[in-house]
Amino acid sequence: GDQVTWTSGANGIMRTKIGTVILVVPPNMPVRRLLETRADLNHQNYDFGRLDYGYNRRAESYLVAVSMVTATGKPRRRQTLYWPHVGLLQKCEAPCHD
Repeated sequence: GDQVTWTSGANGIMRTKIGTVILVVPPNMPVRRLLETRADLNHQNYDFGRLDYGYNRRAESYLVAVSMVTATGKPRRRQTLYWPHVGLLQKCEAPCHD
């Protein structure tokens, strides 16, 4: 999938994330239902902790996998899944770097 970047915030802290689109979510499709149909998108391979299932989205949207690191800088075993709003996403024309 395409590599994308976006900035979002919580508790007054803004963070830029870089990830890979792993699933296209059709309009009005519950993302949870799509995940149930994909055996490869499971809790052993991905961290769903930050995935906001929210309401169905009226337009096509994207599920994005982000590689995270531990406090000591080591890569985590599982990527974290996000479902960002499409308007926040910017496609990387060259490999994105943080």
